[in-house]
Amino acid sequence: MTTTATQEHRPRATRGGGQDDIFRQLEQLAGECGSKWKFYRQALAVVARHFGSPYAAIRVAQPAGTLEERVTSETADAGLWEPVIEDMLLESQAENSALARLYRVGGDLTRAVLMAVPVCEASGQPTGASRC
Repeated sequence: MTTTATQEHRPRATRGGGQDDIFRQLEQLAGECGSKWKFYRQALAVVARHFGSPYAAIRVAQPAGTLEERVTSETADAGLWEPVIEDMLLESQAENSALARLYRVGGDLTRAVLMAVPVCEASGQPTGASRC
């Protein structure tokens, strides 16, 4: 199972809310979703919106198949960041640890932070990774 979507087709989180706000939204979403797949898809959109991420993706492997989901803004240049993010995804999965890196964009003072985190089952076993 492979899907690709834009933020316009996913639930939106309230940007600017505090840390408790995003946790509350994810907790509510977990209670409402009928499946892990649906939760992963919608949670990615919530997290991307919370952080104002122009590009976010998740990859989760389960016995039933693999979910790959991407959320992009209208202004995102996925081609620019996707190779870097894919490398971070593999490293995060291999080391089962969260990563964050700061990049300077172009010759100006614009900065971008890329994050990759492992997605784990309740047992703590890694099952995939998410990045934005």
